[in-house]
Amino acid sequence: MEMQMSVKTQVVLFRNFILFTLLLMMNTLQAQLITGRTQDASTGEDIPFVTIALFDASMTRLIGGTASNEEGLFSLTFHEGDSLQLRFSAIGYETLILEAKADKDDALQPGIVLMNPASFGLEGVTIEAGRIRAQAAAGHNTYLVNGNMERASHTSTDILRLVPGVHVDVMQNVTLEGKRNVIILVNGREYDKSFLSQLNASLIDKVEVITHPSAKYDASADGVINIVLKKNQNSGVQGHFYGEVPLSSSEIFSFPSYSLNYSRGKFNFFTSYNGEFRYFDIEESYVRNYTTPAGQQQIRSLQQVRQENWSHKFHYGMDYFINDRNQLNFYGFYNPYSQEHSGVAELFREGEDPFQWNAAKEDSDMNTAGLYSVYYSHKIDETIGHELSVDAGYFAMNGSNSVRFINGETGYDHTNHVNPGQQVITAKLDYSLPLSRNFRLMTGGQLRQSSLSDEENVSFDYENRVRAAYATLQSQLRDTEVHVGVRFEYSRASATEEGLSQNFKTWLPNLIVHHKFSSVRSLKLTGRSSVSYPGFYHLNSSSIIEDPFSISTGNSHLRTSLRYSAELEYNRRFENHFVSTRLFYHHMTDVVNTLMVFNSDGVFESMPHNLGAITQLGIQFSGALSLGQRGGIQPFVRIFELRTAPGAFARESGMEGRSQIAVASGMSAYYTLGRGFTSSVVVQYNSAVNNIQDNYYEGAQYFVSLEKDLGKGFKAGLVSAVPFANQLTYQGSEIDAADFSSHSQGNILTSVVPLWLKISYGFSTGENRNRIERNIEEPVSRKRKGF
Repeated sequence: MEMQMSVKTQVVLFRNFILFTLLLMMNTLQAQLITGRTQDASTGEDIPFVTIALFDASMTRLIGGTASNEEGLFSLTFHEGDSLQLRFSAIGYETLILEAKADKDDALQPGIVLMNPASFGLEGVTIEAGRIRAQAAAGHNTYLVNGNMERASHTSTDILRLVPGVHVDVMQNVTLEGKRNVIILVNGREYDKSFLSQLNASLIDKVEVITHPSAKYDASADGVINIVLKKNQNSGVQGHFYGEVPLSSSEIFSFPSYSLNYSRGKFNFFTSYNGEFRYFDIEESYVRNYTTPAGQQQIRSLQQVRQENWSHKFHYGMDYFINDRNQLNFYGFYNPYSQEHSGVAELFREGEDPFQWNAAKEDSDMNTAGLYSVYYSHKIDETIGHELSVDAGYFAMNGSNSVRFINGETGYDHTNHVNPGQQVITAKLDYSLPLSRNFRLMTGGQLRQSSLSDEENVSFDYENRVRAAYATLQSQLRDTEVHVGVRFEYSRASATEEGLSQNFKTWLPNLIVHHKFSSVRSLKLTGRSSVSYPGFYHLNSSSIIEDPFSISTGNSHLRTSLRYSAELEYNRRFENHFVSTRLFYHHMTDVVNTLMVFNSDGVFESMPHNLGAITQLGIQFSGALSLGQRGGIQPFVRIFELRTAPGAFARESGMEGRSQIAVASGMSAYYTLGRGFTSSVVVQYNSAVNNIQDNYYEGAQYFVSLEKDLGKGFKAGLVSAVPFANQLTYQGSEIDAADFSSHSQGNILTSVVPLWLKISYGFSTGENRNRIERNIEEPVSRKRKGF
């Protein structure tokens, strides 16, 4: 009943807000007047003092003229019935001419007029003025890549490390403001995170960070990062090679890649590869204290294993430019991968009833994944952004995973075996319709059908069907831009194991209001509802025995979690600096957390449950600050109060609500030293945070690198991760329950100064052509083991 009232309340509020917004929009319309704003097409910055001339259709009679003010705004009256041409000209920009016909019923409203910077060459030397560091827009914040950032980077993952709020760890995992479910786009096309390592840094123009995804994006997305490439970078033959060479055999972190694109006529053919090799020593331990009729007991466990993870991912595809209005694309990949942890495990029970156990751990893991997708785009009227696109894909993953514990002396021999399988079929339609010069409607729908199975557990057969539709109304009201959207999602989950059938449907409203006080100051208000669906390894009810006193089991009865957020953000740009301050409120219901209990058999059993709600209320500061002409520094800090509210089941298990002050922080910096050398440093630190039952923590991470531009497309660098630490804590957990306590931790063991050598080479020749922009959707199917 509470859920129904919540949905009805959201719908009523959303409807009233749309009516209010439409009335406000109608009252701002001006008749008999030409108004607009001039902006830089590459940076979005307002252009002041642009000369605007109004001519007749033949461009021989001047009707009127004006100039934009300091904020790029302009207005100009005109005579009814004239066929008009507007000419915009400014120093450093290409002259722009717009054609339009005015009538008695409506004024000419160009809205935002985008002007392209003029290019100047001097004997083959490129002269680039200092770019602004960043700027704010309604849907995103944009961070511009300058020459110093490019020189400090080999691939797009290096560029992302220099963006405030974005963190790329030593394993190339990408998070945005601490959130992991991040959509990665390249020129608006969706790729998985591994694609980033094969994207040359020299191709990147800017990075758009969307911390508030619109109704268009998947309802479970925490954020979106869109990497925008420089214009005309894909040529007749274009590509790059990149390699990482570890200088120590103790730890191997290597992510080699290549890309190759060939254009001929109406076709683009492309292929690329990215590999992942992560070999290092890990220590995983826990200490648990509990009381039995025999007295106080303590269990200590230690696993010393070698993590050996590898992956080969081969991308391939084709673009077909049918004509100027119709484009077709095919894309696929093939990905074999493995994640193995082999070594020794030992366990000691101390107290009134001592016990000792040890075994060799033999891990065997082999998986293959593949994706096939097709995309079609029809530009009904490209000049005003009226277009339709359709996307369909098929993804499949199969694996064979086993962990064997064996002791030849005692005869102990136990194997955990899982043969996961996943198939996903997706279809998506997006439609963009300009309603007027200042109004745009974005709408579409999405279908997703996924099935999960385990050959070792024939009773587990899980299927989930999601149907979604969305609509977003965008408007530009002078200095205020408003996006009002809603997404409807209906999902049906079924599992044959227990005759489970769950239906879930909800309306997910979305709001963005962005007001520009001037070209350098703006305020943004956002509100969003989203969801989080449980994953395969949470739902699979197979039991995994980790040692004689530990067992973990999935839960096929998990419900979908709802999330609500509201944020108020102030952005300020001064000179070549950009700062952003944000107040935020996040609330999550039916949060899926792992619950550990000490059962009647004397075994610690872990199972995921919907344990309750978590709320965050705090303030965030981030910035992109210039260090003169040679460098920059990007700070990020997030301070918030975190409150947990256990649900009925969690309270029955002895949990109570908790409150704490938590901190998430990071900093990156780069500086050009001269003679082709550029140095950079990246640091991330997060304090421990409360889940419903446990406290989770991880160690600080920091990187230091030195790059050398060798010329002619060659670059080399030396990087070190967590030097002088000897180990990195990648996860830790503490539980203080009524009948037991537990402390577990996983550490990567490293040499004193881990070092890697980076080498890259990029090349390009032939006629320029841009690739088709599209979305690629790959389900997240892996369960990461270790770090």
